[in-house]
Amino acid sequence: MQKKKERVTALIRTFNRKDRTLRAISSVLEQTVKNIPIIVVDDASTDGTAEAVQAEFGNRIRFVRHDTNKGPGGAANTGLALVETEFTAFLDSDDIWHPTFVEEMLAAANREPGTTMAYCDVRRVYEDAFVDRSSRSAAPESIAEYLAAPVASMSVVLVRTRSVRSVGGFDNDIKIGEDFDLCMRLWIHAPHSFAHVRRELVTYNISNDNISNRHDETLRYLHLLVDRFTAHPVFAHLADRKAAIIMPRALRIAGRKQISQWLRNVPNRSVSLILFGGPDTEQIAAALASAAAQRLPPTEVVIAVPSGTHLDQLQAEDWPFQMRTMEHDADADPGAVLHNALAACTRSLIVFLEPGDRFSETALDDHRRAFSSTLSKPCFSFGGTEEAPFPSPLSLDAKGAVKDAVLNGTPGSLSTMAVERARLLEIGDLRGAPPGGLWLSLAYRLMDGIHPPIRIRRAVAETSARQRMTAEDAAAILENAGDAETGNLFAGIADELLDSLDCGDDTP
Repeated sequence: MQKKKERVTALIRTFNRKDRTLRAISSVLEQTVKNIPIIVVDDASTDGTAEAVQAEFGNRIRFVRHDTNKGPGGAANTGLALVETEFTAFLDSDDIWHPTFVEEMLAAANREPGTTMAYCDVRRVYEDAFVDRSSRSAAPESIAEYLAAPVASMSVVLVRTRSVRSVGGFDNDIKIGEDFDLCMRLWIHAPHSFAHVRRELVTYNISNDNISNRHDETLRYLHLLVDRFTAHPVFAHLADRKAAIIMPRALRIAGRKQISQWLRNVPNRSVSLILFGGPDTEQIAAALASAAAQRLPPTEVVIAVPSGTHLDQLQAEDWPFQMRTMEHDADADPGAVLHNALAACTRSLIVFLEPGDRFSETALDDHRRAFSSTLSKPCFSFGGTEEAPFPSPLSLDAKGAVKDAVLNGTPGSLSTMAVERARLLEIGDLRGAPPGGLWLSLAYRLMDGIHPPIRIRRAVAETSARQRMTAEDAAAILENAGDAETGNLFAGIADELLDSLDCGDDTP
């Protein structure tokens, strides 16, 4: 029997990223599509990358090392000259493919005849700030309409090898934006031949040493490339719109520069804490102590407690925040309690602690960083717990995010969340949530598919044992979602949950 020929080669470029390169190669070896040829081009690293990679992977990869640094385009061209497969998939050395990346990209390339390039959505990880979020790549039509490269990184791309060679490969002279340049030339070569896979299949890591963080150089190359392509007949209709094309991108570059500064220096945003207390005053004292121990404690704390709870001794202590107490009936609806407590808050960012819970040491700074990691307003930030410090991600798509939340129990507790006060006021009343389900009632109303939830990649709270929301409770919440005008976006997910119960699974 003739051996089946591999269809895809993984091409990894690296420069002084020893540990990250090992991680990237491992993500290729973990693909559901097996026996993928791997070419690693080391662009004259001086940190021991070559020795580490060869010692770890040996003859499982093809390793090439430059004697002198040739830049990202030169490294890519070296690798392309060695590719023998129909498709090439690029992976930057600091990024990671999810296990089904190659499988799903190949399926997309095969779905439409004449596809030259398939690309997917990404999860942007701000490594130095311990936060990440979903990021949707632009539709292919954005190229013809706005001269907008649809990809944030070549790591999300699977391209027909013949097509890349037909346009001359990468431009060795372009040090920043070589991916944009290649996308434009591929589009000129074969217009409307790109396929967008609307799934997060790549983790795109952003750290201080990323080339794209050289903001002034990025802006210079942006002008150069826009001038180059608006002079081409394919984009001639955009020639008189250069200013309109450059301006939003220049603002985004300036925004990324500002975000980098924010993440290096933790923002000092003021915060309100809503503390849900029980009759146990020692638990309330421990929660207040965890808030007071933050680098920058909340400005104010609103404590919601059952009527008759005596907090005189706690209120007499010298806390680094203003403290208000709101009493409620022991059987009061949790949503109503939250609504009333919110009315007493004055700060723009709201955090929560449920009964018996406490903040981790860096919780409030982690939430502040999360809200500073994007120019668009997040719907909320959420982190892990001491028991499960690395929470499951939530996608940008509203229905997908709600399904993720229900199936994985993420965020799972109000104590791991932070929300802007204005957004909480917009969503209105949360009455009717079942025990342990207030977080889901809040989350599904916030997730609109436009504003991303931001994940904090470590524990932000120590949570106590409490009643968990059941699948029936989750289904009941989602069955009541929506209204007469918009309909119920999540009714199908509720049906899926109820079907799972018929199969004997009673956990959300």
